[in-house]
Amino acid sequence: MAATALLVTSAAGATADPADVASLPAAESLPAPSATDLKVESMKGLTGLTEAFVEFSDTTTREAVSQSRSSSPQVVADRAAETIETTADSVVDDLGDVTVLYTATNGLAGVAVSADADALRALAERDDVVSVRPIVPKERQSNAGIDLFTGSTASWQNAGITGEGQTIAVIDSGIDFTHASFNADPQYAYPTELNEQTKTLLATEPEWPQGKVLGGWDFAGLNYTAGAGQVPQEDPNPLDEAPGLCGEVPPASPRSDGHGSHVAGTAAGWGVAADGTTFDGDYTTIGEEELLELQVGPGSAPEADLVALKIFGCAGSSSVTGAALDWLLDPTNELAQQVTVVNMSIGSTFSTVDDPENDLIQQLVDEGVVVVTSAGNSGDTHDIGGSPGNANSTLSVANSVADTFNFEGASVTVGGGAAETVPGQYSIAYLFPNGPVGPSEVVALDTILLPAPTPQVPTPTDVGYLSGCYPYSPEDAAAVAGKTVVVAWDDTAPLPCGSAVRANQATAAGAAGIVFTGLQEVFGAGLSGNASIPTFQFTGPVTDELLDYTPATGVITIPSPLTITYDNSLSVQSVVAPSVADTLNDSSSRGVHGSLGSTKPDVAAPGTTIASVAVGSGNGWTNKSGTSMASPHAAGVAALTRAAHPDWSAAQVKAGVMNTATHDVTIGDVPFGPQRVGSGRVDALASVNNTVIAYDQANPSGVSVGFGVIELEKATTITRTVELLNTGDTTVTLGVDYNAQTPVPGVEYLLSADSVSVPRAGRPRSTSRSR
Repeated sequence: MAATALLVTSAAGATADPADVASLPAAESLPAPSATDLKVESMKGLTGLTEAFVEFSDTTTREAVSQSRSSSPQVVADRAAETIETTADSVVDDLGDVTVLYTATNGLAGVAVSADADALRALAERDDVVSVRPIVPKERQSNAGIDLFTGSTASWQNAGITGEGQTIAVIDSGIDFTHASFNADPQYAYPTELNEQTKTLLATEPEWPQGKVLGGWDFAGLNYTAGAGQVPQEDPNPLDEAPGLCGEVPPASPRSDGHGSHVAGTAAGWGVAADGTTFDGDYTTIGEEELLELQVGPGSAPEADLVALKIFGCAGSSSVTGAALDWLLDPTNELAQQVTVVNMSIGSTFSTVDDPENDLIQQLVDEGVVVVTSAGNSGDTHDIGGSPGNANSTLSVANSVADTFNFEGASVTVGGGAAETVPGQYSIAYLFPNGPVGPSEVVALDTILLPAPTPQVPTPTDVGYLSGCYPYSPEDAAAVAGKTVVVAWDDTAPLPCGSAVRANQATAAGAAGIVFTGLQEVFGAGLSGNASIPTFQFTGPVTDELLDYTPATGVITIPSPLTITYDNSLSVQSVVAPSVADTLNDSSSRGVHGSLGSTKPDVAAPGTTIASVAVGSGNGWTNKSGTSMASPHAAGVAALTRAAHPDWSAAQVKAGVMNTATHDVTIGDVPFGPQRVGSGRVDALASVNNTVIAYDQANPSGVSVGFGVIELEKATTITRTVELLNTGDTTVTLGVDYNAQTPVPGVEYLLSADSVSVPRAGRPRSTSRSR
């Protein structure tokens, strides 16, 4: 059954008759590009060293196995792979000075390389080359209360659906399978330092399974980063690398911080009890109080299994995402065949929809695998959300805010009183090599002591200086020496620097630590800081309690003597903040505007101040924020939905999650539109219990109905059809309505019916027109 939508536009204020459907004006005729030019169309404008995927016309292993009647699929696959590798060798010879990143044999036939752009374009002359497309390097997109908030626990308890029987592959920085949330009896303890023995361990295949981690692969190695001329060093051990194993990393380079482990814990961790052991209770009967007492909360699908596909080294970005996707498409890989959901908390900005990795994603979806991606953390800029989040068939997830949070803690005293633990967040870079630091007296910078202008600081301002972005005046340096300096942090205003620069300036002035003010109840992003001194940020309520802070000027005064002890073993858990529930994190990326034929993002999920697995800690947790944290929660919801509806296709699971994500994500009382939050915030129980799904008849894997970008000279009516599928046991009658979140002037939406009845296993159609 389907509903039809008509988009009817009016020109110069005229109203069109829906019966008069006009054709769009014809485009001006242009010379048709040659077949050779089309092969390298997306390479236009690129010069010098370029990372690209060269696709061949050879038969992939999947195609060969599916077409063969051989009783030995492995032999057939090996022959196909050998042919592809021979072509790859020939292409590499043609390129000359080249670095091979990986060869794909399963989903696509081709080779990923780093070579000169002109040499890559010249490959178009080869008959066996189908296309040459640039690779956009992907970056890491940088919870018991969350499970309650989104209905995951309700699906465990009310429907008995916990994710059992599902396997989630995490394409990320690896998984710390020694952590108690994944493994009650690990093969070995997490290594504490990098030495020759550790290097051997990191390259040696573990004895699979390791707890709930069934297996995996490292496609990167320890030192790989994209665009640096480095060759990935593959090995069979996808252990996530803690900062302590990585040493120094390039300045401003995204560094290893347990991203993949945190993501995996959010999706499918078992959870850790208050005594530090793996939680082994019954998820279907666990009460709210017991859940909130856990040291590390369970993932949204706690009984799903995990596969770790590591594509990052210790720092930087990655261009080997395609290798991980191709691994999942290997028709002879038994572990890959078990995967039902893939999470990709990685991304890029402004990348094209013809990214070769999007082709591999589509093949996975066609095979029945649900692919969930982060929407990105680049804010409210049109089209900034890139691949893989812009792939039509992915479930792309925006970052909303929940209502219950765990915070890291610091111990403070006010006016010589008793010590109390206050909530906040520590920086990533400082690792507490000698344990807690303090107590340390807290002092503020003095606006009277602004430094004189210099070539490096031409016009220091009160806010810029009091935010700690510039070198301290000699007087302020003397005042903060050996103490903690508190500086202004304002999430609502642009400032000259981030937390790393501020920590470096404080270190240069001789400070023992640095504290940032806060304006919000929760943190929209984490802190980098530096490795030299501890960095801590107060929440907004703590700032109001302990300091007098004027954001407009940056001026901070300390009403009563204040000391702080930095201790990363302290925490403040289950803090309820209902005023921020179902709001949007400002950093969440806006999606594409319609020219690519899909609407993104698809849904929102909590991704702000999310407590999950801390890499290398054994049983600890840490907070992170971003769409990277929202995506795995939605991946867990997708796994629950898949478990409840085992006969649904991947596209139908995506539709089920989207159709039931009906919680508005707002700014004040105004809901955001689809290009910021998709259909709304996910609801696990509703998705599990739902039996009727709706999707675009012309684009089922995209689900959302879109009319695209329309250029017209006269009134036009365009029709789209929404198809509904009832997989339940009885006929369902639904109301049909259009609720405009972002009205468009000159456009009217008309529906073909006010209601529609959907019989069991029926597909009624309802038509919508926009004019």
